[in-house]
This record gives sequence, structure tokens and C-alpha cells, in this order.
Amino acid sequence: MIVTILVYKIISLFLILVAGFGLVRFKVIEADHSRTLSEISLYLICPCVFISAFQIEYTPAVRDGLLLGLGAAVFIHILLISLAFFLEKLLHLRAVEKASIIYTNAGNLIIPIVAAVLGPEWLIYTCPYMGVQAALMWSHGRAIVKGEVGFDIRKIFLNINIVSIAFGLLLFLLDIKIWPPLLDAMQSMAVMIGPCAMLVAGMLIGKMRLGELLNFRRLPLVVLIRLLFLPVLTMVCLVFLGKLVSIPDSERVLLVTLLATVAPSASTIVQMAQVYDNEPQYASAINVGTTMLCILTIPMFVMLYEMFALM
Repeated sequence: MIVTILVYKIISLFLILVAGFGLVRFKVIEADHSRTLSEISLYLICPCVFISAFQIEYTPAVRDGLLLGLGAAVFIHILLISLAFFLEKLLHLRAVEKASIIYTNAGNLIIPIVAAVLGPEWLIYTCPYMGVQAALMWSHGRAIVKGEVGFDIRKIFLNINIVSIAFGLLLFLLDIKIWPPLLDAMQSMAVMIGPCAMLVAGMLIGKMRLGELLNFRRLPLVVLIRLLFLPVLTMVCLVFLGKLVSIPDSERVLLVTLLATVAPSASTIVQMAQVYDNEPQYASAINVGTTMLCILTIPMFVMLYEMFALM
């Protein structure tokens, strides 16, 4: 049942991607207009998602689920970074390749999928993974793409995602409810995250010549690592973790984490590559390739996870 709903939702999101692609290809709008949509998503829609997700009743079950999600997110990121370091030595990964296989589009694509498949009340469990990833992406990931050693700690604490999650968590712990009209407005904005993200992805693809993807000979290898090799390892770890803990609905909490780990490469890495002039075209190609193929791999891993987690 979950896989059926998941496939339906992914197809609907990809139809929005096609619409964005068509708008650019038929010259209705310029591909560069996607930057405005990206900024709206980053500074308005994403904060609404995270803050409104915490507007649920505090219960021990929710608390334990958040702690499980946080522990799983930390473990998975340690695993991904360690594996990327090993693969860097083995395969001589370039900077954008390494960053793209570690960090995923865990927010823009996965949040609407979680809401559709599990329900809006499960969005709170996307926050631990998003918080850990945002902290690492804007420190470790940024340092990789920029080609520097060390990072600016301010990039973590001033990141809008981190601030939003922290504020939402504070309201949750203090049991403070947002004024209903304001909450309704935030929830209305939150549902835009998936369509907005897919429009941006389609617009970016629209300005590319798909034949350009063939120019990057290592692209299939990177896509294989991002969409198959690493997800297999993380799925196995999450299945075993689910067997070890005795938290209510632990399988579904960890399913949210799995969805975040099997997502395509993060579009933020493309933006960083553009800012620091480090192979932005290649970073875009990785993002496009993983985004186009995840329509097949995400349902596959969810089906496998359900099969093994419920054994």
C-alpha cells in the first residue's frame, strides 16, 4: 500500500518537473528565474515546514521517535562521510562527486513524499535528518566544494534550516501553540515545498542540453554510488537498528530516515559549486541524473525495507 502511494506521489512530482522543463524549453520563462523560486523555498517555505511540523502534542512516543531519528541521522552521516572518504581514495573522487554522494535532497523531495505516504504528522521526523545534514553540509560539505580545510562555525548556527528547526523544537518542548490563523498560513506555505522544488529542478534541466550528460564519463559511476550502493548499506543498517530498539512505530520513524538517504544528490551542492566555481556543470549533471532516476530507486528501496523490516 505504501509503495503504491509512494509511486503515485513521485509521478505527480515529476510531472511538475516536466512542467518546469517545458516552461523553459518553450521560452515562457528564463531558467535563471529558478533562483528566485529557490530563495523563496529556502527563506520562506522551508521554515514554515519545520516550524509547523513541531506543532503537535508532546508525548513520550514522539520524544522517543525524535531521539531515534536523531541517533539514526548522526550514525548515517558518519557512515556516509566515512564511506565517501574510502571511495575518494579508491576511485579518486573529485570534490563535487564526494559532496554529491554524501548529501541528498532530503528536504525538497522527501518532505512531500513523507506527508503523502505517512501523513503530515510524520513530518516532524524529517527534522532530525534535515538538522544534522544542514549542519554538516554548510560546514563539511561547503569545505569540500570550496577546497578548504576547516569551516566557519557561524555557517551552522546562522543557517535558516537550523534556526527554524531549533525554534520549532523549542515551541514543541514548551508546548507553545502558534496563533491558529498564522499556523494555517504556515501550513499552506509548507505544502508548496515539493511543487516549488520540482519546478526549480525542471527549469534547471530545461537549460541543459541532455546530450551534455554524455560528456561526463564518470557520471554513471557517481549515480550508481548515490542511488544504489550507499542506499543498500544504509537500508541494511536501518533494518538492524529497527530490530534493536523497542520504540513504538520505530520502523516508520526509520523509514523517514531511509527516504532521506535514498534521495537524489542535494541541489545545494550545485549552488555551492556555482558560487565557488568548482565544476558547476558536472554538479548539475549529477543532480539531474540522480533526480531523473530516483523515480525508480526510491520505490524499490521502500519495498525492500518493508519486506525486511517487518520480517
